[in-house]
Amino acid sequence: TNMIVDHCVFRNCTSGSKAGDIFVDQSTATQSIIRNSIFENCNNTVADQAAAISCESGTVNVLVENCIIRGCTGDVMIYSRNGMTVRNCVVYNNHTSKNGCLYGEGTFINNTVCNNTGVDGRYVGSRISGKGYNNVFWGNTAPNANVNFVKEGSNNVGDVGKEAACFISTSLATDNNAAAGPNFRNP
Repeated sequence: TNMIVDHCVFRNCTSGSKAGDIFVDQSTATQSIIRNSIFENCNNTVADQAAAISCESGTVNVLVENCIIRGCTGDVMIYSRNGMTVRNCVVYNNHTSKNGCLYGEGTFINNTVCNNTGVDGRYVGSRISGKGYNNVFWGNTAPNANVNFVKEGSNNVGDVGKEAACFISTSLATDNNAAAGPNFRNP
């Protein structure tokens, strides 16, 4: 069974289960596409679960692309197992209480993760144990935290708290309007 979610809005959702909005399991879908959708002000009250999208399978092909995740609260915003690709998404103004906005073993490409907050000593922007390429991490904050972590990949850029081997040597300024960027603009 295939699942396609396209041009949908998930707003003000609360879950006490696997995911605040979408949960993909290998027993329910062999290929899933989630694209061009917005996840806004969603909340998951269960520990170690996602506020927006969760994929807990190692064999399902899941593509999440061109999505916006904003104003959500949970341990993680997107939870990915092997077989999941997250690309061209914007994840901002969320609050994570444990594993960061992007978490898991999947592949993360060309995402912007900014202005997210977390709790003391926890990840905020990312805790990617899979691969990350060309992602921007900026303005993610938590006291005493490893803010952005990418285990494998290249060409990621961030302002603070980054795993040096997977990030380019250029650092973004902590001031959005500074010459060193990132100079985000409100569309």
